[in-house]
Amino acid sequence: MRVMIVAGEASGDLHGSHLVRQILRLRPGVRFFGVGGRLMAEAGVDILHDVTRQSVIGFTEALKSVRPLRRVQEQLALLLEEERPDVFVPIDFPSFNLKLAAKARMLRIPVVYYFSPSTWAWGAKRAELVANAGMNVCSVFPFEAEVYRKAGANVIYVGHPLLDIVKTDLETEKARELLGLPSGGPVLALLPGSRTQEIRRLLRPMVSAFELLRAEMPDLVGVVPAAHTTPVSSLEELIGDAPIHIVEGQTHAALRAADAAVITSGTATLEAAILGTPQVMVYKLSSVSYGIAKRLVRIRHVALPNIVAGKEIVKELLQDAVTPQAIADAVRPLFHDAEAVRRMRQDYADVVRRLGRQGAVERAAKVVLAAAEQELVDPEKYALREA
Repeated sequence: MRVMIVAGEASGDLHGSHLVRQILRLRPGVRFFGVGGRLMAEAGVDILHDVTRQSVIGFTEALKSVRPLRRVQEQLALLLEEERPDVFVPIDFPSFNLKLAAKARMLRIPVVYYFSPSTWAWGAKRAELVANAGMNVCSVFPFEAEVYRKAGANVIYVGHPLLDIVKTDLETEKARELLGLPSGGPVLALLPGSRTQEIRRLLRPMVSAFELLRAEMPDLVGVVPAAHTTPVSSLEELIGDAPIHIVEGQTHAALRAADAAVITSGTATLEAAILGTPQVMVYKLSSVSYGIAKRLVRIRHVALPNIVAGKEIVKELLQDAVTPQAIADAVRPLFHDAEAVRRMRQDYADVVRRLGRQGAVERAAKVVLAAAEQELVDPEKYALREA
């Protein structure tokens, strides 16, 4: 059995690696090839292109990547025709993957879209596009599965794989010991994202906010977990002499070790919620991209915990609000207001409940195997039963 799998970002590389390992556990000997990063390569994928390090977000930012990504896309389309894999598995990255998925369906190659295009951001029309293409959709959110269902897509609600991936049994003191952080005193985690432009825009104000807070709490220590696609040198340059530890590949330990976190919008906000780490979310695009996004994307909230909860439980700082002072003011209560922290953690528990139950990766793996064997994927057979 041959599986073509394509992920274009750090988070997709992470989730793709877990999916590949689970498929191999269920069916040893499956051959994987496609696009991904180091984690998918370590899991056993023959990586033909690694675009995870050049991943961008934003409309104007993406223009610089259009030509090289289009060349990769064209090469993969030809590969689909030449290799005829048993199944094509796109992971998120919709602007790139939807065209390849359409090509696969034209060639009568089954498609299982894992981390499907976000209907909560782009609306029902995106779901209709996927439904009309005849793909199988593995949805990680129950409310998103419902949108796809109404659009007529063959959607399988599998639950969120972070419940399988995030290990919650690491105690705070053990996490600090593991990362070489002081056992006593306050710790602030700074997560500037995995994309280069995110780090350049957001890490410096995060560090400046840390320095403002440290003027009030002289024993405050910072920790920055570097994404596996991020060179440590690029972080060191922006952090300078601030007492902030850089750790590699230890995001969950860093969040567990911290009393509070400042996190760039994305998957890490959900990871913090699962681990119970109080947080403030920040995000900033170019002014042109932000203006376009405001017209195209209709959402009340940006932070994933807020989207899942349907209300603001995590403070969101966007665009011009991303200043050192605003970040410091938003983070400060997370160190001093026990009641605010208690309420946030109580809301986190509801978010985790809404993410489903463990076993999402295995459920998705079974869908991929069924599609590869030309089985009609029945959602009633493979989906998570909602409690």
